[in-house]
Formats: sequence, C-alpha cells, structure tokens
Amino acid sequence: QNRVMAHKRCQASVEACKCSPEERWEKPTSWAVMKKGRKTAVAVFGKGQKRGGGEKEATEMAFMDGNQIEVRPGSFVRCELYCEVSGVCPQYNAELNVVAALPLPPPPEELIF
Repeated sequence: QNRVMAHKRCQASVEACKCSPEERWEKPTSWAVMKKGRKTAVAVFGKGQKRGGGEKEATEMAFMDGNQIEVRPGSFVRCELYCEVSGVCPQYNAELNVVAALPLPPPPEELIF
C-alpha cells in the first residue's frame, strides 16, 4: 500500500519521486591523505569515515606533513549499477550533468613528461 501511494505522488510531482540517499546506496566523497611512495592512505576524511571531517581537515593534515590529497569521488551505487530506470531518472541525470560540468583534476606528476 505504501508503494502505491508513492507511485501516485510521483505521478503528481517529480519532486515527490526523489529517492533518499539510503535508497540510492550513497557512497560519500572522501579525501585520502597519501604519503609519497605509499599505496595506502595515512588518513581518510569524509562522511562515514572514522576521522569524519572533510576536505579542509585533509588539506590541513597534508600541508603539515608535506603529503598529497587523493579525492575519492562519491557515487550512488544502486543508481549506477542496479537501477533499471536510471537512464530516464530526472534526479540521477541531473546529477550526471553536474558532475560532467566539473573541471578535471590535474594529472599526477608521474604522468607529466
């Protein structure tokens, strides 16, 4: 009965159709502080991480110790891999357009000739 009511709301308004982060299996963006020559992170900051925090805290830690920051972009796992209607979903497609408009990060120093 709840699903029927949800479908009726969706027919009335696109805003009512939006899935919650939990329904979309949100994986938030995180910032890893990386020491040169090391494969694993010294620390990881972001929502759901042990240290919490975010970009600001990662930048401060990296600056103090001369390390680099690796941005690990978030995603919506269910939308990307399992949702059969993500191709026509206004919520998912709007987010894809926002991500496509973001500038690309510079290549790592190892790749610059």
